[in-house]
Amino acid sequence: MTCRYAHATGWPRKRDRESYCCVSRFSPPLLRLFCWFLLVLPLGAQEEPPGALKKVVLLAGKKSHGPEGNRIHDYLWSARLIKTMIEHSNVRDRVRVELHADGWPKDETSLEDADTIMILSDGRDGDKFEEAPHLASAEHVALIERQMKRGCGLVTFHFSTFAPDEYGEQILRWNGGYFDWEKDGKRDWFSAITIKEAQVELPSPGHSICRGVKPFRMREEFYYNIRFGSGDPALTHLLSVPALQGRESDGNVVAWARQRKDGGRGFGTTCGHFYDNWQNADFRRFILNGIVWSARAEVPADGVEARYFERDEIMAATPDAENPVVRAQMPEFLEIPAAAVEELTAANGAAGRGNARDWPRSLGDATSARYSALKGINRENVKGLELAWTYHSGDGSGNIQCNPVIVDGVMFAPTAGARIVAVNAATGQELWGFKPEKKANRLEDAPARRGLIYWSGNGETSPRIFFTAGNWIYALNPKKGEPIESFGMGGRVELPTGGTVAGAVWKTTLVVPGFNGDVFAFNVGTGKLQWRFRTIPQGAEFGAETWQRPGQGANCWGGMALDESRGIAYVSTGSPKPNFDGSGHPGENLFANCLIALNVATGERLWHFQEIRHDIWDLDVPAPPNLVSVMHEGRRVDAVAQVTKIGNTLLLDRVTGKPLFPFRLHRAPVSRLTGEITWPYQPDVQLPEPFARQVFSRADITDRTPEARAFIEQLLSRANMGWFEPFEESKPTAFYGLHGGAEWTGSAFDPASGRLYVTANELPWIITVFRDDDAPAARPATAGEQLYQQTCAACHGADLVGVGVAPPLRGLRHRMNDEQVREIWKKGRNLMPPAPPMSEDQQKALLDFLFVRDRVQPPTDLNAPPRYSFGGYRKVLDHEEYPGSKPPWGTLNCLDLNSGKLLWKVPLGEYQALTRAGVAKTGTENFGGAMVTAGGLVFCSGTRDNKIRAFDSATGAELWSAPLPLHGTTAAATYEVDGRQFVVIPATGGGKLGGPTGDAYVAFALPK
Repeated sequence: MTCRYAHATGWPRKRDRESYCCVSRFSPPLLRLFCWFLLVLPLGAQEEPPGALKKVVLLAGKKSHGPEGNRIHDYLWSARLIKTMIEHSNVRDRVRVELHADGWPKDETSLEDADTIMILSDGRDGDKFEEAPHLASAEHVALIERQMKRGCGLVTFHFSTFAPDEYGEQILRWNGGYFDWEKDGKRDWFSAITIKEAQVELPSPGHSICRGVKPFRMREEFYYNIRFGSGDPALTHLLSVPALQGRESDGNVVAWARQRKDGGRGFGTTCGHFYDNWQNADFRRFILNGIVWSARAEVPADGVEARYFERDEIMAATPDAENPVVRAQMPEFLEIPAAAVEELTAANGAAGRGNARDWPRSLGDATSARYSALKGINRENVKGLELAWTYHSGDGSGNIQCNPVIVDGVMFAPTAGARIVAVNAATGQELWGFKPEKKANRLEDAPARRGLIYWSGNGETSPRIFFTAGNWIYALNPKKGEPIESFGMGGRVELPTGGTVAGAVWKTTLVVPGFNGDVFAFNVGTGKLQWRFRTIPQGAEFGAETWQRPGQGANCWGGMALDESRGIAYVSTGSPKPNFDGSGHPGENLFANCLIALNVATGERLWHFQEIRHDIWDLDVPAPPNLVSVMHEGRRVDAVAQVTKIGNTLLLDRVTGKPLFPFRLHRAPVSRLTGEITWPYQPDVQLPEPFARQVFSRADITDRTPEARAFIEQLLSRANMGWFEPFEESKPTAFYGLHGGAEWTGSAFDPASGRLYVTANELPWIITVFRDDDAPAARPATAGEQLYQQTCAACHGADLVGVGVAPPLRGLRHRMNDEQVREIWKKGRNLMPPAPPMSEDQQKALLDFLFVRDRVQPPTDLNAPPRYSFGGYRKVLDHEEYPGSKPPWGTLNCLDLNSGKLLWKVPLGEYQALTRAGVAKTGTENFGGAMVTAGGLVFCSGTRDNKIRAFDSATGAELWSAPLPLHGTTAAATYEVDGRQFVVIPATGGGKLGGPTGDAYVAFALPK
């Protein structure tokens, strides 16, 4: 199975070969020449101009025989693929496709306005297989005959070219040829079958069906010696296989076309046995050209262009993909195969930064590896680390998430007071400060929120510090902290979608992802915009068809990396928005949840790989990618590693995007929400091994104490949970991943060992989705609303959106009636006790409020999708505020990317109260990330116990720890000044862990 998510597919086209035209080999030479001029050439001119949409009806039978998954005789899959390809092709504006999956439409009137009918099914083969649907009964034959008389086209495909003698006359008239296996009602094979790989030629290259098609090679169960009408001047032979030994002059013809007198067109081919042949671009184009031509639509000059689609894509693109019966019949697993080792890109030896003393970009360097070759601090002496200095900015308090930059003994970093400062990296003394303009209070308004870079300049352009703030990119003089006037206007250029992460520089191009979408490139000297890549494509851009409606999200908020030797930028993206409700943006939703590779010179997408399709769970690809080199099957190759919220590591070839290990997909459940269409397959990866639990179940409920377990069991008594469990209206869903797995803090890579170090969280969450289209409450408040606020709001929220697992009551009229609510008031349900006594008038007033009868409700647009909202993010915490799952709750993990194996996993952080009570270390939720050094150490912070730790990179043993003023809020950085190695980290608290905030950067070093 070829990975559409990673790269363009299709077999290489063979070079052009000389070919000739032939109307019918039964015809004498003069007749053939005459028919060529009178019939064949005009066929291309008879196509109707673009205008009315042509209707193609696909009649697909069930898989006839052979083991499931062997990709043979798989007509329904082929029909789904054809439908998907046409709907995403360059003729989608002139052809519409209707698919009937059981071989014949339940409503036969759907054939009455068809412009062509295509049969993909078994033909009759003795008593072994079902008869082709168009020939299944006299009634079917009569119905097809009526369509032919009005000029409808007919396409027979592979096995459906089989026909018994009794229908031979009709078939020859309808589309010109058939596989003849019978004589006088008995088996007597005129036609023949053989399986081989062979060259396929084009006898009539001037025919419209052959536009853009070159001779190609394919493996096929070829049917040949097809029965054609003798001397039929309306027939054109389109494909022939010279290697087939036909008994007649046209015996090696395997595809043909017929122009009927009634205006209808027939097209037939005996190819189509192996599903994998669709990956052949020329075969694809030929078949699609034939379908379009038979519908009397215009075939483009270079043919119908459509890429190959994978099976999970196909299912999601067909209307019945959300049918639970259909979903259950789909294969349980699919697989995107690993690249063959010879396909992988050999490591070119290009390293990251050459000067290990410095840390010139947040995350270390352009590779985002967070690795240092310094060995001054190592396994043997790390216990001697001591506080070297603390820098307090003194300009406020806040949560700083920026990994600082250190160059030539100077640290450049943002402050809690929204300044950029330069600090003496040996002493912690501030050297200068710059405060950029701040107009609002958005996430992207924080300067260098998640990164900045130092660029050393070149012969023409001076060094500069680049960072984003609000909707601007700034360039500062690193010596003085002043804006560089020649960059844009006064030292800044506009970034239309804002920014939060560190960009990267290739030659003289600065690449910066936008926080609210898209990726931009600017000239480092002038700030001139060079290109913009849309992460939600529009118009004719690749991927635009994966959004049925305009969408939001697919933004980069974690980070990027850049291969400086190849000029390739790698950008990770978040989920589509809004979270938890995908009904407004059905489809695959490219480029959400993706790793995207871009050509820095042009902004062209080179490849992309999507982890989760149509993500409705807020399970982004949140972290900066790491550029890595690994040993794979005895060969050192260059790859990119991308950690994700659900605990996967995407390990992909840097140049092609092909996975190094097979990428398994698991059939996922259908939606429970009206208007929502879930994607039929989601990732179930085996290698590299996941570093976090991915499915929360009742077996994961805490057993810390009996009281804690009882509390969580009651809390989750009515919750759904399971593998990519879809949401159900007003019912809680519990799952892992909203804070990771991995988070924006990402991972670190040791190039010497090929090991990846990633911090992770393993806490479950509860999300409750509800219908949200109630009109605003009346003003002044009605008696019913007043009663609600007095008796119900404590559990269900003042705004009716629910509190915890107490269900939201907005949209209640969509799911209950008065009597059902009265019954709950009377008896209670689950955690809700019976309601306090109310008079009949009070009950009526409260019901009128809940069912929106006490105010004017705008008329409902029956054609609009339902509007949903959710009751907020809630962690599953027990009665003492500890996580409601079994530990570990936070971990540091070591993955060997050479083998894909998880080498070790240790708890990260502790709850001191539990430790004192004798509970083994549990780990805590953490937001810091790892940094690895050649000294054999992994530094981590970001835990609730306000410590920074050093671990043995080989074993995971904790070797050192030190207290911080508050918890660390990003990964540490390391550098060297005057031969002394330092480790520095912002320890400002707050953020997703909450708690107080501060303004400190803390540095450690060995004693002088």
